[in-house]
Amino acid sequence: MLRLRRSAIKILARSIYLKTPSRYSILPEARRVVRLSEFIRTDTERIVREWEEFAKTLPAEPDLPRWFLRVHIATILQSIAEDIERPELGFEQQAKGNEEGTPGPIEHVAAAHVDLRIESGFDLVQIMAEYRALRACVLRLWRAKDPHGFAQGAEEITRLSEAVDRAVAETVPA
Repeated sequence: MLRLRRSAIKILARSIYLKTPSRYSILPEARRVVRLSEFIRTDTERIVREWEEFAKTLPAEPDLPRWFLRVHIATILQSIAEDIERPELGFEQQAKGNEEGTPGPIEHVAAAHVDLRIESGFDLVQIMAEYRALRACVLRLWRAKDPHGFAQGAEEITRLSEAVDRAVAETVPA
């Protein structure tokens, strides 16, 4: 009888143990965070489409073929993603803030874009509006795709803003 009770207790204990959630199963499921640079690389086409809708509203005659502009904006996005991914030291951050240092890929790509848009009849205000819209598209779409990654991406958002600001700076003659 004692033996029967022990086995019944073991069975009962085992069923309770199996039904009780572990401390790990109570925790929220771990989610993979999509980094901003990764989002830009994987969703470039969607970002370009949304940006293009805004660009159509600007009152300038499009001299550039649509495909050419799409490729050019995609190149700007890729150079921004590279800039975000590149490790940055403290003195480099300070140099950027003081507009010092050597121009990187984003500045070169942005300068080419500015030249093309000015030749197409755009003014500086319209070009700056394009870059503002590009930043807004990237952030809005990233937040919609991965709100958790967006919430944790303050440093990457700062790097995006710096890259876009450097691109905008290329619109203003020195």
